[in-house]
Amino acid sequence: MSLLHADPARSALAETCPWGPIRLEAELSAPVVTVGSVGARLAAGGPDARDQLIAGLGEQGDYALAQGVRLVGEPLNRHETDAMINVDERLAVSHQIGRVAVGLLLDTFHIKFEERSGTEPSRKAWAAGQSWHVQLGKEFEVDEIRVA
Repeated sequence: MSLLHADPARSALAETCPWGPIRLEAELSAPVVTVGSVGARLAAGGPDARDQLIAGLGEQGDYALAQGVRLVGEPLNRHETDAMINVDERLAVSHQIGRVAVGLLLDTFHIKFEERSGTEPSRKAWAAGQSWHVQLGKEFEVDEIRVA
């Protein structure tokens, strides 16, 4: 399912899907809900795909805020999507969404494909107040981790 699916029925289904997990995570007192990953192609969604994505994630962010949780989405690599493949793009979309409950999940697996540095993207997200969850994979060197 994807907010960017070319089939409007599948896109509409993706719009309704996150509400249950957001509600469940709130009931479990989870601090974040990962529903913002977009494994789809903007090109498949048509000319309004980016606007549709931002609107859909904004609605999910509003609902998450009302439930007391935050949404995190991760930049995925170019082999999985053409939307938000690096931290700069994800930060720009997060800024456009403009919701306090929407932030970033940084996954070193995807960072290694799309970024020149393993640490600079994390620093950018941290400085923007958007780094809410990190997944460290085996490709990340332990000596690169520094607490600011």
